[in-house]
Amino acid sequence: MGITLMVTILLARYLGPEQFGILAYAISLVSLFAIAGHAGLSGLVVRELVRYPELKEETMGTSFFLKGAGYLIGFLLLLAFVFYTEEQKSDEFWVLIILTVTLFFLPFNVIDFWFQSRLEGKYTAVSNTLAILISSALKVGLVFFGAHLVFFALANLVQAIIGALLLIVFYRYRSKLSLKKWQFSLSRAKELMSQGWMVFLGSIFAV
Repeated sequence: MGITLMVTILLARYLGPEQFGILAYAISLVSLFAIAGHAGLSGLVVRELVRYPELKEETMGTSFFLKGAGYLIGFLLLLAFVFYTEEQKSDEFWVLIILTVTLFFLPFNVIDFWFQSRLEGKYTAVSNTLAILISSALKVGLVFFGAHLVFFALANLVQAIIGALLLIVFYRYRSKLSLKKWQFSLSRAKELMSQGWMVFLGSIFAV
């Protein structure tokens, strides 16, 4: 949090009110549409993994599919919003397009549920911290090289990619399992959604 604060201050002074405002606006807008991928699954999936460890591949695969479908809906809605409201080839347009791509890497956060069910949240913390450190270093470098606003949006995308990749690496290291073994179950999907819809609704209102 301290590093993020310092980098944010640096970016605000470098980009100025207008350019920094564009970046902050884009990040906030992506966060707003990303709520579609929440699906009310966080605590629910952790509980299921603890209760039925023998069904972890099915639980993980189904959760990944549900969150992926939600983020895809958010991506399409945000894409339509961008093309409708922003002038093409403008800074706002390209920053939003780049940050929208980060939604494709968020479904891998289901791996965090698996770590939580095993009380091994440190691996998620390490993944997030390393992603933030690398992204922050990249942003500081961009400031000193006098980079354009669009490159700072790319730095945020790099952070999302690194965070997802590290989660996958740690998952394979700890579980000795491949993501290819994840399975989707329609019955499990219906069960999870029927139990998580109120939490999902609450998350929408919270955001």
